[in-house]
Amino acid sequence: NLSYELSQEKKNRTVVEKVIDNTDYKQIDTLKKELEYKNKKYENLSKQKMILEQQLERSDVKVKEYEELTNKLKAVTREQDDLGRQVEATSELSEMVWEIEKVLKGSLAPVKYAKAIRDMSDNQIIMNNLDSVIGHVESWCKEMRKITNKNNIIEVV
Repeated sequence: NLSYELSQEKKNRTVVEKVIDNTDYKQIDTLKKELEYKNKKYENLSKQKMILEQQLERSDVKVKEYEELTNKLKAVTREQDDLGRQVEATSELSEMVWEIEKVLKGSLAPVKYAKAIRDMSDNQIIMNNLDSVIGHVESWCKEMRKITNKNNIIEVV
């Protein structure tokens, strides 16, 4: 709209020669005032255009800043989510380790059952059941080793 008005002003500024009586001071004065008015209007429109262009530039800068902040916020949120998952996984794994250690050192400690195993070593059914349970535990250990090695977890002995 503003550009259109400026272009119209430029079109209106085209010189049209009129034959004017140099002694008609009233018409000369009227034409001078009209020219002055149009020049001021053109200046005002040019200033408005410049102001609008500056505002547009500032808006573009603010839009870019907003987009950058939005992207940074998304990155921080992703990092926070990742950190939250890591904390949760650490907690779960720590609990699992503690539970296994408690069971192995407490209720399943080999020393606790050594005498009973020796006494029942002749009972094939009990020995087969015990061997089956040990096989399940070994299988679980192998599966856990595969999982931890896939995740490049180094075993510390």
